[in-house]
Amino acid sequence: MDAMNHAIDSSAAFATERINKAFERVVGRPAISGSMARLNRDVALYVTKRFGYDGLVLSDRVWRLAGDQRDDIAKVLRSDILQGESTSKMIADVRKVQDNETWKIKRLVITEGNTAYRVATSYNARRSSLVKALELHPGAKRSPACSDLSNEDRYGLGRGIFLPDDPDIYNPHPQCTSYLTYVLDGSDYED
Repeated sequence: MDAMNHAIDSSAAFATERINKAFERVVGRPAISGSMARLNRDVALYVTKRFGYDGLVLSDRVWRLAGDQRDDIAKVLRSDILQGESTSKMIADVRKVQDNETWKIKRLVITEGNTAYRVATSYNARRSSLVKALELHPGAKRSPACSDLSNEDRYGLGRGIFLPDDPDIYNPHPQCTSYLTYVLDGSDYED
């Protein structure tokens, strides 16, 4: 859980810092003038407390993953002990279980880190007078969930354009690599 919290905090801070630097370069002022630390805390709170596609909050998903892995290791050890296997064979079998479960850990970290990045992008937009909406761009694999959302015209603003408080664009599916860009409200920064 500590590692997940660190990944979420890092993703939120990275997004907020990059967004504000980009706005300063392009528009001449930051996207938000309030506390970036507060925004990043809000992002972390949202990501860790939101109910995911599986009906669980993040800590429950981590506990489930750890419990499943613990159960698999216990099965291997019980079997090896009953068969009288050597310690080196038991260690190798435990490593196999861990190696086979690594993809689940990577999936969880990627999902939550990318969700934190999209939530930070949205929270920055909500607190900015410069941003009117967000545009969702499908991820690298162009999954049906991302493609469908990126083709939706929910508000008559154009395909893939959403309001910053639309939570379904934060995490369209597990391991999502979609990203958000800003649709600016030109009246606030034009000369």
